Amino acid sequence: MKQEELKQYLAELKELTDIESPTSSVDGVNSVAKWFINKADKLGLKHEKVALGTDKVADCLLISNNPNAEKFDVLFVAHMDTVFPVGSVQNTPFTQNESRVNALGVIDDKGGALLSLYVIKELDLSKINVALFLNSHEETGSNFAKEKIREYARKSKFCLVMEPAREDGSMVATRKGVMTYVIDFHGVGAHAGNHPELGRSALVEAANFVVELSKLTDFAVGHTFNSIITNGGTAHNVVPEFASVTCEMRYKFTSSVE
Repeated sequence: MKQEELKQYLAELKELTDIESPTSSVDGVNSVAKWFINKADKLGLKHEKVALGTDKVADCLLISNNPNAEKFDVLFVAHMDTVFPVGSVQNTPFTQNESRVNALGVIDDKGGALLSLYVIKELDLSKINVALFLNSHEETGSNFAKEKIREYARKSKFCLVMEPAREDGSMVATRKGVMTYVIDFHGVGAHAGNHPELGRSALVEAANFVVELSKLTDFAVGHTFNSIITNGGTAHNVVPEFASVTCEMRYKFTSSVE
């Protein structure tokens, strides 16, 4: 990026981060996609929406000088979604303090997505084919987009993932593996005041499971467990007959899951 373009870049980054786009907000992610489509049009680039065949997440977006090319010389991959729920922008507006900017998704990954276009416009597009793939749901694992990403990556000479670097500036060259499980617990419902002895709390069993699972975390080996209780009863005066836990395992080596 040229130094004289920094002011424009920051202004556009503010526009992007002002759009709240948690993965679950299809409208929010679509608004980010619309912003990129407008930007691509101004740069003379073409775009294609990449349908995923589901209404659970927004469609992805491909921006390119030649979207139908058999091969791409360079493929940039970034994402439009964030982890912040709608309403978070009120507490975390775009702020700039000298050389530091703070905003929702400013680094992960709207800054990288926007930077891709600044790089692309400096390339000689009469000689090469380039593309920017904008994922709609990276934060939840890219379950619906991963095959599309692989498809475009296989036809590209170079693929650059525009995720942020580590805090010390070092490049991120690998990602941990992720496994997610949903575990349901069934107990016996009962009135918590009149007949608690007749109940068997599914929530208590779920809580015990979460505690025991957390003991399997091993930072030295490189695998960790994180759990949330997504269902834990209906009322405080009823012994829960059902509970559900979603747990996520992250690991560095396949030996952790073999």
